[in-house]
Amino acid sequence: MDRSPSPRCSFVEICAKAGFCKFSPASRFLRMHRMIPRMGPLLPLAIRRSFAGRGMMAVMALGIVVSAVLLASAPIYARAMSDLGLRFLISDELNGRHAVWVNLAELPVASPDGKALQQAVEKQIVARTSWYADSMARNITLGKFKLENSATSPLEQRLLGQPESLTGYENHVRVVSGRLPAKSDGLLEVAMGMLAARASGLSVGDRFLLHDFVDTCVRHFQSDDAPPPPPCDPSATFAFEFPVVLTAIIEPLSETDRWWVLGARRFFDTIAQPNPEPPIAPMFADESALVALATSSFPSYRSSASWFVYTDGSALDRGNYLRARADLDALRLELEPLQALVSHPLRETLDNYTTTSNFQQKPLTILLLQITAIALFYVAIVAALLIERQAAEIALLRSRGASMGQVLLLFAIQGLIIGVPAVLVAPFLAAGATALLGLTPVFSSVSNESLLPVGVPPLAFGMAAGGVLLSLVAFILPGAMVAKKSATSLRKAQARPAASFIQRYFIDIGMAAAAMLLLFELQEKGSVFTPSATGGLSSDPLLLASPALLIGAAAALILRFYPLLLRAVSRLTQATSGPVVSLGLWQVVRAPAQYTQLTLLLMMAVAVGTFAASYTATVDRSYRDRAGYDSGTDLRASASATGALTGDTPARDKTLGSIPGVKLATSAYRSKAQLATAGIGGQIFQLLALDPAAAANMLWTRSDLADDSLATILRTMESDIPTPGRTLPGKPTSLSIWVNGGPEMANV
Repeated sequence: MDRSPSPRCSFVEICAKAGFCKFSPASRFLRMHRMIPRMGPLLPLAIRRSFAGRGMMAVMALGIVVSAVLLASAPIYARAMSDLGLRFLISDELNGRHAVWVNLAELPVASPDGKALQQAVEKQIVARTSWYADSMARNITLGKFKLENSATSPLEQRLLGQPESLTGYENHVRVVSGRLPAKSDGLLEVAMGMLAARASGLSVGDRFLLHDFVDTCVRHFQSDDAPPPPPCDPSATFAFEFPVVLTAIIEPLSETDRWWVLGARRFFDTIAQPNPEPPIAPMFADESALVALATSSFPSYRSSASWFVYTDGSALDRGNYLRARADLDALRLELEPLQALVSHPLRETLDNYTTTSNFQQKPLTILLLQITAIALFYVAIVAALLIERQAAEIALLRSRGASMGQVLLLFAIQGLIIGVPAVLVAPFLAAGATALLGLTPVFSSVSNESLLPVGVPPLAFGMAAGGVLLSLVAFILPGAMVAKKSATSLRKAQARPAASFIQRYFIDIGMAAAAMLLLFELQEKGSVFTPSATGGLSSDPLLLASPALLIGAAAALILRFYPLLLRAVSRLTQATSGPVVSLGLWQVVRAPAQYTQLTLLLMMAVAVGTFAASYTATVDRSYRDRAGYDSGTDLRASASATGALTGDTPARDKTLGSIPGVKLATSAYRSKAQLATAGIGGQIFQLLALDPAAAANMLWTRSDLADDSLATILRTMESDIPTPGRTLPGKPTSLSIWVNGGPEMANV
């Protein structure tokens, strides 16, 4: 006869099939290890319970899915916005300009060593940039040759010709007359800009000579009014020449096209040189013809080779832009021993992106935290209502021997029935919603009215699982609170609702104090970003979460004080209102949770909307302030960097102010200055001269940049003290000064 111990109590039939039996405390630990294999019998029960309360479960499923989608959308949306911002930044800052430029100067282009060096440099460029580059152009520039045609003679040279090749230039020019040059035996075909050809006195079909003459004479640059240099008797000379034919007159499709390095005029107009050197006339030639000419005539002749890498940024994203930046740094280090000059404007663009992307992601994180908190609060409300309806059933299970862990496992299975599909589907729903944003008017200007390119990173599934896990906690926690109570305690609690756990232990007061402390810290710091120890900026996660904590604290405080307010209203209206109003207010005061939770949900949604609206205004102001800080005023025009500011300043300002649309104009002068001291000169500083009265009404400023207003600060520059000096008698027209120029007066 089997004398094994039997369970101490019986269970309802459905629970007996599930394996619920109450054991002694010593054996519960062993039973927990066997609980997972026994989830199978619980699954039909969980499905039946979910189907029985399918209305509330569907409402709760909506909340769980929304929580999962919101958290999954954080990495997807942030990645999509970061990628879109990176492509826009590259397009805006480069604007067709090259991303990388590599130059080899003083290179024997046609010699074996020169060809090997070019191949080595080009191999490194391709290895470091080909994975994101759209195209690469190569520029071969020969030396400066004297141009001889029917209008000139070897003794009277007006121009220097400089043949060069540029890959892809034919896609950026318009042929005015003739045809583009090609490879021709014995004759170099070239194309010239209209201005350069006119200065050379050449037309399409003209043949001329380019020749070079090198001697040992030392020549110095001279000013225009300097006397001619003395004659020189060279000890050695070297000369060579080759025939050229002009096959085309060309012009750029757009003079503002940034594809032309150093500007379009550099390739189509003559290039001035210091006296006594004549100007240079650039000429386009076929690269193969140019290299063949150099190989056959002067393979060791020193020329230059340049490479230009172009990209539109479509291959770059947040996941690989650091690799691109590292490759650019490595390219510079690898080519430095080869005496190659490397310039990479793309590197500066990626540095700017690193800073701006960090600022753009933090507000998004704050907003998603708040929205997710609302979704979780929604799940908690629905779960509380669902558990309240099932409280009697939970009490029945507990009275028939089900442990608290078994009851919670049943709720967990119900939540997993919803949560597992939500984890698998939420990232794709978030990706689809993010892609559809490209069709909205906000993004149409940068997405070309098409879907945004999005991906689903693995982190999205982790975030979705986190949202489901938090939702399960919000679902199981009310069940745990009910499962702890017996049937008698449950009926007592329903008859006399007590204060919630948060209110009994003053957690809401603690949340409010923490939120106020974080807001005070944020007010003192002025920003959530702080300088990091390794350079750059870092963010404080607690400060980022302060808006969400503030909303949660406000909601908890409303749950505490709202019933008190209703109780006061009920007492004030008791004598004047009818029984319906009095009973209604009394019922709300007696059990306020189920009536105020939906109100809190609406209030939290309005709070998040207010935050989003205020953030939009903050971003707009930030962009205006940044533009004002960069430009200083509405419109700023600069004169030549090397020229002097001459003329009558008041008259010039009056002329500029008379232009239609201009309300006020003034001149400013900026230059480097140094104090005149004996011996070694003093420190160099920036000198800025302007009209204080006009500048006060024109320059951009902000009240928090200085303690005083801009007008007050600029007023300190005004002075009525006359310039010190001695008035010369008469009407002098010239002045002669004798200076004792000793070594100690070198810098005076």
